[in-house]
Amino acid sequence: MDIDKIVAAIRSRDGSLYYPTTRLICLENTQGNCGGKCLSVEYTDKVGEVAKTHGLKLHIDGARIFNASAALGVPVDRLVRAADSVSVGLAKGIGAPVGSVIVGSKAFIHKATILRKTLGGGIRQVGILCAAAEVAVRDTVGKLADDHRKAKVLADGLKKIEQFTVDLASVETNLVFFDMADARISPAKLCQVLEQRNVLATPIGSKSVRLAVHYQISDADVQYTLACIEEAVEEILTV
Repeated sequence: MDIDKIVAAIRSRDGSLYYPTTRLICLENTQGNCGGKCLSVEYTDKVGEVAKTHGLKLHIDGARIFNASAALGVPVDRLVRAADSVSVGLAKGIGAPVGSVIVGSKAFIHKATILRKTLGGGIRQVGILCAAAEVAVRDTVGKLADDHRKAKVLADGLKKIEQFTVDLASVETNLVFFDMADARISPAKLCQVLEQRNVLATPIGSKSVRLAVHYQISDADVQYTLACIEEAVEEILTV
């Protein structure tokens, strides 16, 4: 979203009584619904300045923040410097079995801990999950750039299938979105046929499909996926 549009969307306390007052700006990095695209440091810093100017807080949804760091070549702490709080996903690209962490000032974390307890949150014997998360951060973050490479290979292969359109420039990290160029193929049907071949994909609306690459996907798996997609297209068109 353009900075000007963010500013225009802010509702002040002096505004209409019929609308809530803006207190928080939220960003997501990477942008999951935009094909895993990264928000630059410059953009995030500008949004942070907007937040400060208007007395707002800035929260960053960092479900794939490590992917953004790998793609941009920028340390995670620099990417989120303008934020008041950050949620970091551990169970997405870096492959922990479950979990996220929230990051902020000591006062913020203290308040978050109280709210968590108030709402009934809490897990006993959580150490085993923490150990898995530690392994993910330690061993998988360094492999993210290779995931991005494989995603680009996947996108290049999809581009060669005439029934699809792919914006190669939008493939910045580990997510690949492609659109149906043939009205006879629906995203839901394509994903259903692919699942029968042990390839999991997500239909996005009536035109698009999303594929995600992670560290357990090999180069051979990418080629297998492309072969399965070609077979699925042929099967759908011959029914």
